[in-house]
Amino acid sequence: MLFQKSRRAVPADWFVVATAAWMILASIFNGGFRLYVVAEAGEFLFAYLIGRAYFLGRPALECFLGIFKIVACCVVFFALLDTLSGQQFTLKLFGAPTAAVETVLYRYRFGLVRAGSTFEGGELFGTFCVAAAAIFIFSVGTLP
Repeated sequence: MLFQKSRRAVPADWFVVATAAWMILASIFNGGFRLYVVAEAGEFLFAYLIGRAYFLGRPALECFLGIFKIVACCVVFFALLDTLSGQQFTLKLFGAPTAAVETVLYRYRFGLVRAGSTFEGGELFGTFCVAAAAIFIFSVGTLP
C-alpha cells in the first residue's frame, strides 16, 4: 500500500529515515557499533512505515480507534490490579522480572503501590495514559 502510484513521499518520510540513520551513526561514533541500537532504529523506522502505509483515510482510523479503546481499557484494568494487590501484579502475571516493591521507594504514592500495568514503571504508564487521552480527545470531534 505504501508504494502505490497514488502515494507520494512527504518530508516526514525523509526525516524518519534520516533519524534512524542518525541513531545508528551516533552509536557507532560514541562507543562502537551496538546491535540493539540498530534494533531500536529499525523499530522506529518500521513503526512509522506501517503507520504511513495503513493509516490512510477515515475507515482505517476508525478501525484503529476501535481496537485502541479496547487495548487502553485493558491496560488501565491491569493498572488497577497493581494498585489493589499492593504489588506489581501485572508484570508478575506475565512473567516479567520485577524489582521488590519494598526496595524501590518511588513505586509508592499516597501509601499505595504506583500502578505500572504492563509497563516497567509508573512514569511509562502515565505517558501511555496521556498519549491515549490526547488521541481520544482529538478523535471525538472528528470521528463518530
